[in-house]
Amino acid sequence: MRRAFAFLLITLSVAALPFAGLAYSSNICKGPTCDVSEVGRFMEGITRECGNLGNCSINDILMVFANAGNFAVGIVGALVLLMYVIGGMYMLSSAGSSDRVAKGKKYLTISTTGLLIVVFAYIGIKTLESVLRTAGGEGDFVEACTESTIGQPCGPSKQCFQADGASSVSCISNCEAFTPGASCKNASNPACISGLCPGEAVCCPPTP
Repeated sequence: MRRAFAFLLITLSVAALPFAGLAYSSNICKGPTCDVSEVGRFMEGITRECGNLGNCSINDILMVFANAGNFAVGIVGALVLLMYVIGGMYMLSSAGSSDRVAKGKKYLTISTTGLLIVVFAYIGIKTLESVLRTAGGEGDFVEACTESTIGQPCGPSKQCFQADGASSVSCISNCEAFTPGASCKNASNPACISGLCPGEAVCCPPTP
């Protein structure tokens, strides 16, 4: 009886999560995508709509998988390097011992196999990241900004944005969405942020 009640409680809690996400905006992410300082390493690159509202697309989920894959590849790569070192030590200290030579060769063979796996995994993850990060490119813009498209691209370096207290959703530049009153400039100001404006321009805060 207790198990059945616990299962029912968990099921209802999981079912209620989407509604809780729609009812509350965390405002954690400020830019068009969330950076590592806002959501951590594994969720870096997800859209602001996903980070703030919990309204995540398949691209957001794949981005998390790509980030986790990068982390795993880094760990496996370190282990492969360690195996190479151990195999080399066995070979160098064999002193004519066939057992130590055979053991060293075994370590080197396993390390080489692991290295090939890491290389192909790295290429696959980087390809996935490239596809996901350019998914909002030309031709993938929303036609009209509504509450359901907040955070989505609506033009080159633009996104659907709803200001605090505003009743409508507008299509503004990523720079303006990041900081109200900011603008794109070709300046070398430390206060300016790159990646929010087209070309080499940077997003600079409003002049006092």
